[in-house]
Amino acid sequence: MRNYIKFGIISFLIVSLFALGVHNNMIVVTSEQYWTILEKLVELGMTLMIGEVFRGFFESPRT
Repeated sequence: MRNYIKFGIISFLIVSLFALGVHNNMIVVTSEQYWTILEKLVELGMTLMIGEVFRGFFESPRT
């Protein structure tokens, strides 16, 4: 679970920096492209989170 949290923080920082870059016109990306990238990151994050939750659920010892 710790790896997922680390990944979430890193991806959040990347997205935040990217958003700031777009806002400041340092990175020239159309809003459509930005939202597509953001959507893909969210999708990836959700997939990883669901995978981690299921793995943790199935690996947890039943006592």
